[in-house]
Amino acid sequence: MSIADVVALEAETPPDESTSDGAGGGSEHGAHDNSNRHERWLQIGEAILLAVITVVTAWAGFNGARWETVAKLSLSKSTAYQQQSNDSYTIAANNRALDAQSFQVWFTAYTQHDQAAADVAERRFRAELKVAFGAWLTTDPFTSQSAAPGPLSMPQYQQPELDHAVWLDERSTALESYGNLAGGYGDEYVRLTLMLAGVLFLVAISGQFKLVTARYGLLAVGFVGLVGIVLLLTTVPLSH
Repeated sequence: MSIADVVALEAETPPDESTSDGAGGGSEHGAHDNSNRHERWLQIGEAILLAVITVVTAWAGFNGARWETVAKLSLSKSTAYQQQSNDSYTIAANNRALDAQSFQVWFTAYTQHDQAAADVAERRFRAELKVAFGAWLTTDPFTSQSAAPGPLSMPQYQQPELDHAVWLDERSTALESYGNLAGGYGDEYVRLTLMLAGVLFLVAISGQFKLVTARYGLLAVGFVGLVGIVLLLTTVPLSH
């Protein structure tokens, strides 16, 4: 073999070597691009979902706190009204007992034909008893069988303290019911806030998984959970 033949042999390129290397590099490059594309979409989805869940969680927590405040204020007012109602009931009962005693003094003096004592007892009547006493006398109570047994049984006998006590009692009951209702709404917001925290945790840890399907699965679970909780939130009234 001549020197020229040896040079020509060394200059020859092995067949398909560069071609096969190029094909392998292209395949690896395509897989890398596909992986990067999935990573970008996952990061965008996780960021958006985390942002939305965070906002909804804060909003639910805010409404829950406001409902709890409304409940506490309503129950506190209910307690105050109930105390005032009890005081008014006590005053009304004492005034009625005083009126009954005053009328008994007058009746005893009248039946004993002690007009001076009867006049003194009548002058000491309270205003409400005087009105009812005058109306009772017009019914001719000493001869009429249909007359009321006393002025305290007359419809003209009014007790403003008793009416006020009834109003306070009704107001207290209404505030107590509203306070309990507001507390229930607050508890519901707290429950949904805790559920949102669970969904937030699932989405937050999805980035720790290397498996793409696992991350997509956690994102899907988080999205479905978020939609379900938002639907539940729409059934709970907003705080005033």
